[in-house]
Amino acid sequence: MRFLIDGYNMMHLVGYLSGPTDRYFSAARTRFLNWLADIAKQREATIRVVFDAVNAPEQSQETRVRGVFVRFAYGLTADDEIERLLLKSDDAIVVTNDTRLHESARRAKRASWSCQEFLDWTLCEVVAAKLVVEVPEKSVDANEDAKLLAAFLQPREPVR
Repeated sequence: MRFLIDGYNMMHLVGYLSGPTDRYFSAARTRFLNWLADIAKQREATIRVVFDAVNAPEQSQETRVRGVFVRFAYGLTADDEIERLLLKSDDAIVVTNDTRLHESARRAKRASWSCQEFLDWTLCEVVAAKLVVEVPEKSVDANEDAKLLAAFLQPREPVR
């Protein structure tokens, strides 16, 4: 699967940023990108993240962080850059909580997920892998079942 992620939008949802003026902004972004890189590797996904950089001093090239493509929207909002990239991408799923981008994806006939849907997708396989089916040590026969059922169906005396 290929994803086009609204970077700061997703960072807020998963808790890497507590507010727009987080003083550990760069470190939080690095932790976030490492988290996405782990997901991309585990799920064999291609992830491109776009961050706002309207006030950046100069344009920067798209880079890769542990396999995750990272782009700063120089002179634009991340939303503007994601809309531009939508026109070039044939199958990327847009991940954002922004209504405008969901509408843009719909018009471009592309799929879009909320940030929560993406997070659920990242967790679904992990949760399934942790579910363990325990096999009983001995088989239960019909007589044992009947005895247990009879014991539980016995009327109880009221507690005083």
